[in-house]
Amino acid sequence: MNHFSAQFASSLETPTLARRQLDRWLPAWLEEGDRGALRLLVSELVTNCVRHAKASADAPVELAVGVAGRTIRVEVHDGGAGFTPPGRPRPRGSGGGYGLYLVERLASRWGVDTGAGTRVWFELDVPQAAG
Repeated sequence: MNHFSAQFASSLETPTLARRQLDRWLPAWLEEGDRGALRLLVSELVTNCVRHAKASADAPVELAVGVAGRTIRVEVHDGGAGFTPPGRPRPRGSGGGYGLYLVERLASRWGVDTGAGTRVWFELDVPQAAG
């Protein structure tokens, strides 16, 4: 499995920093549509950490990404107390609230683990690399 991880201080710039790290790491064979979906979903989940985690000020936001075969798995972890995801996320309107809705629509699978902090993960099945 090809894997990378990074930690970021929780700030308004964190989604941009996480997206840049993701872009540097993504394999060259990945199609642009899948790259765009990964960028969007990472931005949404990291933004949720920054806006909603209610973790201590020094708790980092962690991003982990791995490729195994034709599946890319992304995990975003924060020190927050967690939440119970809605049965079927719906957009909340022009003020935001699209993050989990987009994950539900674009990811192949996703979930939430609330053991130590909150870890939201998703998997995206992509076409296999050529040759």
